[in-house]
Amino acid sequence: MFRNAAITLIAIQMSSGLALAMYDLDSDGPPPGAPSFVQVPARRPVGTTYSGFVPVTSAASTQSAPVQLASAQAAPTQAPHSTPSDAAVCDSFLDTGSNVRYQNCLELMRGSSIQNKEALKYTLQFLADNSGSLQDPSCAMNSTSKKNGVMNADKIKKGIKNQCKFVLNETEKSIKGSPFRSQAHYINLCARNPREIVHDFYMNKGKGKDYVDVEGRHSTVAGAFLTDDHLYPFVPFKMNARYRAIKKQFGGDIPGVRLVALNASNQKTDFGKPLHVSPYQSSWGCPSVGAEEGNILAELSSGGPSLVMNYGPKQFHQSTTSCDNTSPVKASYSKSGSREGSTGSIYGGWR
Repeated sequence: MFRNAAITLIAIQMSSGLALAMYDLDSDGPPPGAPSFVQVPARRPVGTTYSGFVPVTSAASTQSAPVQLASAQAAPTQAPHSTPSDAAVCDSFLDTGSNVRYQNCLELMRGSSIQNKEALKYTLQFLADNSGSLQDPSCAMNSTSKKNGVMNADKIKKGIKNQCKFVLNETEKSIKGSPFRSQAHYINLCARNPREIVHDFYMNKGKGKDYVDVEGRHSTVAGAFLTDDHLYPFVPFKMNARYRAIKKQFGGDIPGVRLVALNASNQKTDFGKPLHVSPYQSSWGCPSVGAEEGNILAELSSGGPSLVMNYGPKQFHQSTTSCDNTSPVKASYSKSGSREGSTGSIYGGWR
């Protein structure tokens, strides 16, 4: 039994040493499995984001260390940068018969492909807590998207269907040289190839003051969104030559996907802020992307509803189970990740 545990640990450590590829895009055609109605360029790896193996303790050093408890000999060695709370988040993704999501979660938490561990941890926990059923659908039921008929109540209450693919948008981290573009990550927890777990790209930010959930302010808002399960033809406020070029590239329609807000911080303007393809480097508050990333919209919608997390200041990310995301919910976690009692914050030292 100890031998099997050791083999599993070594496999995880070796996985941490594999390089995750960052991508750019060329025009060789759509990737395998891409929906036929969306014409997108293929991806190709152009670099790596991290590498390195966990040091293995030598036999000599093991013999010299005093052992007081027999059970301590079987304790696994933790990888660098990992903490018990990291493992608790990933335990939520243990699957019967396959641990791919669990291993990829550990890869993300222990590696350096996504530097903002607080944002990643919160997003993973939100995904785990709201897959299959929203813990608190009240904000979603009151959102402007719901009132405009984007999704029916039953579909919203069933929460996040896509338990593999989601987007984490770090709204406070601007792309160098582009103050109105933020660093985003398309994540596939079910990827069998370590190179395909994370794809970095940008999302456009609003020109207005950030995090003002008021119609007409053109602001990027913080919080979680649920995508619709199909694309729709986005119609810009002003159709010009740049947008017409995108329509031609995608066969006559500008790809868009409606979003339903799941939090109090983003529910008032979500209908006017769909995720869509745009030719510009800023927006009126929509989390838009460049034409080269149009396949992401197809992936999120076809397997959706999927999670899109606009991660901003910490005051907007205090709970993963209450739609009032500015109020902390007290809980602690067992080793399996399940809640126990009502002591301690969900996120340890977070405020």
